[in-house]
Amino acid sequence: MEPQNKYLEDETGLYFLRNGIIHCIYHKNTVIDLATIKKVIKNRNSIAAGLPRPLLIEGQGVLYWTMEAKYHTWANKDAMLFITAIAPVANSLAFKITVNWTIHFFPPPVPVKIFTETTSALEWLEEYKIRRSIKDLVEK
Repeated sequence: MEPQNKYLEDETGLYFLRNGIIHCIYHKNTVIDLATIKKVIKNRNSIAAGLPRPLLIEGQGVLYWTMEAKYHTWANKDAMLFITAIAPVANSLAFKITVNWTIHFFPPPVPVKIFTETTSALEWLEEYKIRRSIKDLVEK
């Protein structure tokens, strides 16, 4: 059974698992530097509980990302260890530009699609859920 009530919150944001999708909601005025992104990755991996999962990012609260953080976030394969796809919800032009720039210069190893609304992002992420039971894994 999936740990649906797994929930973390720290100075960077709120992280939880709902319906097999990791949700990352950054707090207002968050600056994503290298130290912060390492915390974010640790939180994401904890929520993933060792299983590959899609990731929804609501980054409206982010002030800016440093270059080091951008590189470490998407070009670093270890940072994507439990991520099958990423759907950032960009309600601001600044966040959309940041995500597009990062994708262009640091191509992630998983599919990424930018959305303007959470509902559409969650629908797209459904196709990136890993649908295997423990029984399926043991039989192989």
